[in-house]
Amino acid sequence: MLLHILERPHRLQTISVPVPLPAAGQVRIRVGCVGICGSDLEVFTGQREAPKRLSHPVIGHEVSGVVDRVGDHVSGFVAGDQVSAVQTWGCLTDFVLARPAHMLKLPPTMDLREGCLMEAMPGVMMAAERTGINANSEVLIVGQGLSGLLLTRVVSLHGCRRLVVVDPDPVKLDLAEQFGAQATVALKSDVGADELRKLYPDGFHVAIIATPGSDAINHIVPLMRERGRIVFYGGLQSEAQLDLYAMHRKNISLIKEGMFVTGVRETRRLWQQALQLTIDGRLPLERLRTHVFPMDRAQEAFELRADSDAHSIHVVLVNKWVDNA
Repeated sequence: MLLHILERPHRLQTISVPVPLPAAGQVRIRVGCVGICGSDLEVFTGQREAPKRLSHPVIGHEVSGVVDRVGDHVSGFVAGDQVSAVQTWGCLTDFVLARPAHMLKLPPTMDLREGCLMEAMPGVMMAAERTGINANSEVLIVGQGLSGLLLTRVVSLHGCRRLVVVDPDPVKLDLAEQFGAQATVALKSDVGADELRKLYPDGFHVAIIATPGSDAINHIVPLMRERGRIVFYGGLQSEAQLDLYAMHRKNISLIKEGMFVTGVRETRRLWQQALQLTIDGRLPLERLRTHVFPMDRAQEAFELRADSDAHSIHVVLVNKWVDNA
């Protein structure tokens, strides 16, 4: 089978590898769709080291597909089940292996193009849940990429007094309003603190940062109310520098959530909550999808996803069998 690997930053390579066989306790998934998320983009551009599979630097983990074969001692999944999975890098291919504890069974009627986005939902649900948001909370979300928009929708469903979102892209801000944001501000997070302070002089109880790097945290601290909470969803860079004294002066709590969810029970609980919201029509994942590419055009898809002028949100790679199923 073919596997797309990272040859070097900004360049994928297609190689041939054996079809994997599931060992005891493993499930083989026939890959249907793979979404390109922010962490994939960091690997593609060289900002993050690529994970290894079969000694190759791989990319792609936001996967959905169909159970193809199960190993010994596996229960709860059978061939033909539609599934998503977490912690499964190297999905730009035909088949991948996963453990049942890392898999979510999808409804047979769910489009796999939306199903691959379920991989991200445990982290999103946890980031929104751990904020302590209530009906009186003033909430700010910085960044309206894929994760930021998902957070906007989930936080709006939690309910708060005011939900303000910030992003420089007017296309994404328009969708944020449709997803429940009560106010949108077209600013970059690193230059808009003064403008936000003028617009919202009383500050915010909670800020969720859905952009990478630490600079956004330092710019947001002055906007927070006393004893406010900053939830950092984006990935910190290795050279990150935080102004801890400024946080100390305002008694700000910094919460890191979203990138990984520890514990099988917690992951499955949050997964099921997100899945039910999707089934009920309250989490319209299909509206986030902006581009679809066949798997053999992975290089083109990643280049588009890396282009800030393309206004892409959810870019999905699809194997040919999905449209023929």
